[in-house]
Amino acid sequence: MPQTTDSHSDQATNKAESIADLVAEADLIVRGTVTKAAPAIDDNDASTFEAQSATIAVDKVLKGDARPGNLEISKPDSAYYLTSEADPDGPARGRFAGTFVLKTESGTPTLFGYVGVHDDAYAPQAFARVLAHLPERRPAATTKQLSAWAKDADLIVYGSAFGDADHVTDRTPRLNLSDHASIEPIEVLKGDLGSNIDVAQGPQPSEPGGTWSFPIGKDDFLVGVYFIDTSGATPTVINTATPVGVNRRRVEKLL
Repeated sequence: MPQTTDSHSDQATNKAESIADLVAEADLIVRGTVTKAAPAIDDNDASTFEAQSATIAVDKVLKGDARPGNLEISKPDSAYYLTSEADPDGPARGRFAGTFVLKTESGTPTLFGYVGVHDDAYAPQAFARVLAHLPERRPAATTKQLSAWAKDADLIVYGSAFGDADHVTDRTPRLNLSDHASIEPIEVLKGDLGSNIDVAQGPQPSEPGGTWSFPIGKDDFLVGVYFIDTSGATPTVINTATPVGVNRRRVEKLL
């Protein structure tokens, strides 16, 4: 079973191409869903895919001049393809919904970049942060924050968290997120825990892109350090920085 991080990495994205660069170059950025794409792509194992035209239902405009509703776009030859068939378990290069990054200089909005449609769980957060003139990735927890959490926590667990499907907080094309989870301990750094523990996420700072959430799915989980307050009816994870970004060795030195 693969270890999943909070980026839930987009397999078709060129990691050398920053979202900050895409935002700066884009004329239009929208969130939406493909309702029609032509021609349809039958060989989804190809290394490159031919140009397509498509209609997308726009839910939200993040940058540029457009309105919610149908929008006609084009996609050049690329490493991904557009499809109107939702298949979260399908090939990573098939794009059904997400954040569409477009240029309008040719008249018809045209997708650009190595991948023009970003559909992983991290993308909405990253675009929101960059559009708010913040760094694409959230900064790691400071020593001061770690010390405060270590002091307040009854339990500190390095483990794997599996999101609870009954508490969905956000849905992305390939992954749903929750604010409740079951944590499977790998190492207990503070307190006593003999088996899995069900937890809720504590209050998170209000900031563009949010903070972090628990992924839902048998093969999707979040491995990291969890600072847990057990004083309430439901144990609560109090760290506001993503558990993935917390180095357990740093925490051990604070205990």
